[in-house]
Amino acid sequence: MDFSCQHFGSCGGCSQLDLNYEQQVSNKQEVFRSILKGVGGVIPQTWLEPLQAQAQHYRHRARLSVSLKDKKVALGFRSQKGGRIIDMKECQVLPPLLVQILPALRQAVADLSMPAQILQFELSVVTAGIVLLIRHRGPLSADDQQILVEFSKQHECAIYLQAREKDPVVFLEGFHIPLEYQLEEYVLTLCFEPQQFTQINPWINQLMVRQAMDLLAPESGDKIGDLFCGIGNFSLPMARLGAQVTGIEFSESQVNRAAANAQLNDLATQSHFVVQDLSRASQALGAQLAEYNKLLLDPPRSGAEAVVVSLNADGPQRIVYVSCNPKTLARDAKQLIEAKGYQLTAAGLIDMFPHTEHMEAIACFEKE
Repeated sequence: MDFSCQHFGSCGGCSQLDLNYEQQVSNKQEVFRSILKGVGGVIPQTWLEPLQAQAQHYRHRARLSVSLKDKKVALGFRSQKGGRIIDMKECQVLPPLLVQILPALRQAVADLSMPAQILQFELSVVTAGIVLLIRHRGPLSADDQQILVEFSKQHECAIYLQAREKDPVVFLEGFHIPLEYQLEEYVLTLCFEPQQFTQINPWINQLMVRQAMDLLAPESGDKIGDLFCGIGNFSLPMARLGAQVTGIEFSESQVNRAAANAQLNDLATQSHFVVQDLSRASQALGAQLAEYNKLLLDPPRSGAEAVVVSLNADGPQRIVYVSCNPKTLARDAKQLIEAKGYQLTAAGLIDMFPHTEHMEAIACFEKE
């Protein structure tokens, strides 16, 4: 065991602390191999070395739930069975910066006139410090908001409020920091909004982007489609390397942010971004994909089935597929190989979430 935690066995945040980290990665690699072969019936020509980085303090974003019983505030991850909130006294996967503010955050909730209004904190570490997104049941009183403003100033963290998960996010007056992260290797700064997706593990994200660039090899003259592009995490490195990139994403807010990030990094002429639903297969989508000589896919857990089905004989020569669900990757790999004429030239594990069973993966396909 690399380290211990008093909450292991009850907290649902980690499930594999009884194994040393090398064994965890080895086990995940074998599971990934089995999924590719069992679900997809495919084996890559080359197995990539698993992407792994530091195993402690890696989780730079986390959702912690709040419960209140007999005026005592519990704050932490849910239990393994999901019903109980573990009142966290320590956490080996969160950065110390986040763990250190948990007692003060509990006290701030306890000091509110209506503490039961607070449902959840989404804590993030960004380049300039800490960001808290507070989800609450209903309106917070002016006095309660002032308590949170004082907390923000005292602990130098930016606070945003959201009544429900799909409601607008509102900045709470107080301490302000820019929401951004860097991809140093490509001299890029990416800004984002509190509710927009960013990777929770910044070290693995850096390695993942580099590996995707190595496999896809973007260069001047390439026309590359970046599907499910988010805020430009892969699009902008490809543009920086000289390719002409089209980023496609269903979320209008993320498309707008990706375009703003391109402008911020002087890459607006190398990239453009469009709002489009990629969940439905069509001949029109196939014709659109034929405009690219290379393709990067980074879909949600449901995978990229509609995109794969839509590919025609004039589809991209090379596809790099980044997956947060190896089972849907294996399903789509089977279709790419058996029906679309691609070979699986390389595949590998991405250990984005050490000490958990969760696996991510990357694969490279090329036309025969």
